[in-house]
Amino acid sequence: MLLCGAAIASAQTGADQITTLLRTTGAVTRTQTAKNYDILNAADFGAVCDGTTDNNGAFTKLAAAVNATSTIYEIRMPAGGTCKYSGGLTLQNQFVLDLSGAVLNYTGSAHAMDIGPTGLNATTAWNYLTYVIKNGSFTGGASMTQGLYFNAYITQPRVINVHFWNFGNTTAYGLYFYSQNWDILIDQCRFTGTPSSSGANWIMVAGTGDSGQSRLRVTHALGTQQASAGGVGIYTTGFNSEISDSKIEGFTPNIQVGGGNSFGTVISNVYMEATLNAAKGCIIYGDASGNWNQNLIVKHTYCNVHNTDFGTSNAFLYPALATTGLQYAQIEGNFINGKTAGAAMIAQNNVASQTGNYAWNNTSGGSLVDVLHTAGGSIANWSGMGGDEVDFFNPLDATEYIVLKAGKTANQYEGITAEDRSGNVLGQFEMGSDSRWHLVVNGNSALYTNTDGSVQFGGAINVPGGTTTTAPNSGSGALFVNGVTGQTADPLQVAVPPGGNVFSVSAAGVVRSGGSTGATTTVTCGAGTHISGITVVGGIVTAVGACN
Repeated sequence: MLLCGAAIASAQTGADQITTLLRTTGAVTRTQTAKNYDILNAADFGAVCDGTTDNNGAFTKLAAAVNATSTIYEIRMPAGGTCKYSGGLTLQNQFVLDLSGAVLNYTGSAHAMDIGPTGLNATTAWNYLTYVIKNGSFTGGASMTQGLYFNAYITQPRVINVHFWNFGNTTAYGLYFYSQNWDILIDQCRFTGTPSSSGANWIMVAGTGDSGQSRLRVTHALGTQQASAGGVGIYTTGFNSEISDSKIEGFTPNIQVGGGNSFGTVISNVYMEATLNAAKGCIIYGDASGNWNQNLIVKHTYCNVHNTDFGTSNAFLYPALATTGLQYAQIEGNFINGKTAGAAMIAQNNVASQTGNYAWNNTSGGSLVDVLHTAGGSIANWSGMGGDEVDFFNPLDATEYIVLKAGKTANQYEGITAEDRSGNVLGQFEMGSDSRWHLVVNGNSALYTNTDGSVQFGGAINVPGGTTTTAPNSGSGALFVNGVTGQTADPLQVAVPPGGNVFSVSAAGVVRSGGSTGATTTVTCGAGTHISGITVVGGIVTAVGACN
């Protein structure tokens, strides 16, 4: 006999004797018992999500069922309810927890949830890969020691579309990853700390003893902390972590990138705001042990440091301790709002070896930031646009060239131009349309090369070294060394300080005058010949050779 789609065998009772068959092509008959285990609902273990009943006992039974086998269960909460609980959610075996829109209100004083077994290692971890929590909310946790606690070697945890509403306290984190959590993904999650809350921290990747093996990825997140007590938004310590396409605001700080093993962390396309109680800024680099940060990349973010509102000295980037340093950072395309004029965008301690840092196109108030980093005699210059210098560093023992390629035709100019902040040209070194290199000052060629390799001067060369001088006539081609007054320029004239001599070439020949003897030597050469054997001793031309 068929009853509601189930076939009942004669003389048999119970769920094991009831079979079900989906009304679709290819479906097979299963027992009702097997079908019941497709999804475990907390209500099947006595959970009552009415906002007042403590579900510790129901959750303990649920966890026991999950942990009893190696089956990866899908777990659900009663849809849309508020499940108050003081404990019980210790889920060691793999699972997919769909909160089904429910709110879990933790009232206990330990971990709000323990995830994964203890004692795993790099080998046994491969048997525990699936831990997913999604589609619901957590609140409460005023006395908790940590929130959702992921044990060591839970290597691929996933938290998706979960809202943390006034969850936790200032000493605990809503999400805590202990160690060796190799690939953490937090996607489409939210944190809300209302003004009336007591403050709380959100995400901590502790990476305890794992040498940076806990990589964090936070994407499409929205974290807002409005409590006066503040709290840390995101703290990460792993290699190549990524925080992107998110809004993290009001925390103290919004993001902290630890030192030591936090190499290559990327923060991109993130909106941030500092608060009155921040006193440091949007992003902190380094950790409580004094470890430095390396290879931090921050790009295309917005940060309102609110200095113009609060009168504080917030910076976009700020060191964790007075000894913390920053190396090989790339800070590019960020907009800093609320920065007072003259305040540094990046705070650095005055310690040596902070090398390799690069900044490009960071703006504030509609123009490049007026001060990139704090001053200090031990702070190395930054390269890039808005930095102190431009470096082309070749770490190899090999030749390095800067290659400038012209346009479509041979007449296109190429070279290097120096401008002030207003765009006024200060000088140029360029290849002109005449195929000669020009050193251009105020629009005039001060020096240019000839195709035969010779160098031609656009005017006089004046080498300072004396006091009162009279410069040679402009355009005469004279070489003039300060120190001799009243000299007029022959086609080539060299003047040296008193006690030296004047050596010149004119139509009369080669002339040496002055010097210690005051003697004058003249050698006249005919057409097609040249002078050889000029001897200079102690700055004095002592002899002039013959014509050749």
